[in-house]
Amino acid sequence: MCTATSLPTGARVGGGSEAPSEHKGVGQTSDKQTFLAVVLSVCVSEASCRQLPNATARENRASQCGVANPTRIVGGMEGSPAHKYPWQVGLGKQGYYGYSCGGAIINNLYVLTAAHCFFDKEGNRLSDEGLVVGVGDHIMTSSNDDVAGVTKEVPVAKVILHESYNPKAYDYDIALLRLGQTLDLASHSQVRAVCLPDDDSKTYVGENAIASGWGALGFGDSQPDALREVMLPILSTCLDNTGITERMLCAGYEEGGKDTCQGDSGGPLCVKEGSKFVQVGVVSFGDGCAQARKPGVYARVTKFLTWIKEKTSDATYC
Repeated sequence: MCTATSLPTGARVGGGSEAPSEHKGVGQTSDKQTFLAVVLSVCVSEASCRQLPNATARENRASQCGVANPTRIVGGMEGSPAHKYPWQVGLGKQGYYGYSCGGAIINNLYVLTAAHCFFDKEGNRLSDEGLVVGVGDHIMTSSNDDVAGVTKEVPVAKVILHESYNPKAYDYDIALLRLGQTLDLASHSQVRAVCLPDDDSKTYVGENAIASGWGALGFGDSQPDALREVMLPILSTCLDNTGITERMLCAGYEEGGKDTCQGDSGGPLCVKEGSKFVQVGVVSFGDGCAQARKPGVYARVTKFLTWIKEKTSDATYC
């Protein structure tokens, strides 16, 4: 979804980047069920910032988060205008072309993404050497849309995986990236943070969410040049998907046709609350892409708010 470099993981995606490995279930592999790599929801900082609030409490904000830039995936469309979702980043490696996963800026030091992005298809931990995130990007193959001093690759200082994540399974598929540079979230509209939920009991069932990324336009297809977005309803059931836990949510259509896909993993799934976007999901896995009764599965952000707060205590939230 973002312009940067790609992680050398399992299955190749268009443009020379590589997608996360494919999985069927715990300890099983399949050519259909895949980790997808996308994450949604962002906080935007325009002035002063604050620390992350308690999961169940709402604070008055001195500045706003989750503010998309003024308008205008499988079955989706190009995110328009460029930099519409300024929290969107792409994960890659120096010296590699394209992005292998997505992520979302949540404060001035951290990106929220999926844990499976850092393992190969056999479940082996990949090297973090040369890991970068692309910020302020829109068209992956061109610098024409880049903003001087804003669009850049930021080195990753540390990958923080959830302690309960098992690379042979799907649960706890969440990770944080501590950046090697502090992000300026107040000066440029192209780089902002996404909002995190204030209420850890909210399910968001029935609400329409936006997923964004540079993932493939169809199962086995190549990645698009420009960041794409797709609207997906959050479901009360995961239909024919199996192995679903309380730390997951499903979004999509019973008839299929629209979905996230390979290369979207770790990217944000966001709902709009008033004028701001709140990240409620992180792209995790699915049975193929956009199949009937097989909606995409996302890590449920509300179940990880305490963990995120503990791991990012040195950061400033908007």
